[in-house]
Amino acid sequence: MVLSSLLSTATSSSSLVDQVRIVTLIVALLSRRLRVPYTLLLVIVGFVVGLLPFLPNQHIDPNLVLYIFIPALLFEGAWNAEINRLEADWLPIVLLAIPGLVLSLLAVAAALSWGIGLPWLLALLVGAIVSPTDPVAVIALFQQLGVPDRLRTLVEGESIFNDGTGSAAYELVLAVLLPTLGLAEVSGNPSFLNTPRASCAGSMIT
Repeated sequence: MVLSSLLSTATSSSSLVDQVRIVTLIVALLSRRLRVPYTLLLVIVGFVVGLLPFLPNQHIDPNLVLYIFIPALLFEGAWNAEINRLEADWLPIVLLAIPGLVLSLLAVAAALSWGIGLPWLLALLVGAIVSPTDPVAVIALFQQLGVPDRLRTLVEGESIFNDGTGSAAYELVLAVLLPTLGLAEVSGNPSFLNTPRASCAGSMIT
């Protein structure tokens, strides 16, 4: 069902993809001419394009991003990671990927709860969703700026393993949240029991 949805979405979004290719090509040429980092200029142009009222309101199916683009980005990061450097810096990577992500999750949840009055469980769920980082653009910028290899290794290693922590936190918070909404029972929810396995599996997959 998801595959058929992706195929139909890809067919219907072909013109949009062509437009995005043209814009990214123009941005790449401008970044070379202006000597501005490509990723930074791409963010600025995307923000401006989103604010222009006379452009057609285009949308991309989230499944297309979730099942096509994100797995490719995660695979590219894991494939290019240097195992020897990851082993040498395993302690800071683990501290960033697990306690660091938990602290980020709590900070996001506290801001949402105290700032806009969102219930704590919903705030924690949002924190679990947005806290895992994906520094693909940052790594490309690191290469352009000549950032030290150790900093690049730390950022790449943390991004590889924090997805497992984020998925485990999401499953755990969701398993606690659903019974409060009358949608599931904790005792009958396998995701609640499989949270440790989700963390390990997520890190291995990414």
